[in-house]
Amino acid sequence: MKKIILLLIISSFGFTVMVDQNAIHKQIKQMVNAELRNKYQNVEIQVLKRPQLIFPDEIYNVEIQKPKKLVGMTAVTVLLTSKTKKMKLQYIVDVSVMDDVLAFSQTVNRKTPITKSTVEIETKDITNELLAGKEILKNVDDISGLRARVFIRKGDILTRANTEYIPDILENKEMSMKINDPNLSITMIVKALEEGFVGDTIRVMNNKYQKVLLAKVLSKSEVLLVN
Repeated sequence: MKKIILLLIISSFGFTVMVDQNAIHKQIKQMVNAELRNKYQNVEIQVLKRPQLIFPDEIYNVEIQKPKKLVGMTAVTVLLTSKTKKMKLQYIVDVSVMDDVLAFSQTVNRKTPITKSTVEIETKDITNELLAGKEILKNVDDISGLRARVFIRKGDILTRANTEYIPDILENKEMSMKINDPNLSITMIVKALEEGFVGDTIRVMNNKYQKVLLAKVLSKSEVLLVN
């Protein structure tokens, strides 16, 4: 069997070198690292499947195409071009990413406010979060005004998916309700039957008459009766 000779052209550096299968692996890893190293703490790349290089004794130019998805298991296309032929090969690689992120330092129940005492910065594998398109929280300042959206275990990574902003009005909170009328203006104390942000319409109850009403949230302490 004749040995294939590959000529790798690296245009960004302006030189050529003779390469083999291992050199192609190296260039694939360099391509992935060039895209991800500046974004994340650590990147691990494994070539899981490679095609056999069984060709006539020729000189080939090698072009490694960047895939649309770089994280997780993905296919990298390598183009081999000689004077007489052009071939397309696919290498299956698995890319995992580690980074410093916020993780829960303890178990947190649903709707529990998140504070500095409940989180810590850890180096975590965030591959699954990136594949799921989740926005990962990395800065302690990002937790301001947040609470747990779901039950969270110790060590879980903070994302926008498992956290949410604390509403301006919480259930069972007592507040003043304005009643605007052309002939009079009245304010009474009501209790929120559901949560809401400023601008939302929520159900409230008049404590004196035990009547359920609809009111628009004006602030953290005041609502307006909806006619």
